[in-house]
Amino acid sequence: MLEHIRVHEGEHIRIFEEFVSVLPARVVGQPCGAWDAIIGQWTAEVMAAQTSFDAAESHWAYPTYAGPLDW
Repeated sequence: MLEHIRVHEGEHIRIFEEFVSVLPARVVGQPCGAWDAIIGQWTAEVMAAQTSFDAAESHWAYPTYAGPLDW
């Protein structure tokens, strides 16, 4: 279970790093007044990518609990 969580969350980090890497190209040279729109669009794209990944992973079934029965 913990390994699955590690891999899953690691993919979220990878997705975010991918989006962060393109952010400077979007904002450098743009007028300051465009900042909110640029960041708003970028944020929406990051969230859509993260949500899409979660949807693709939603089929994963948790393993059967095999611990103490009195928890």
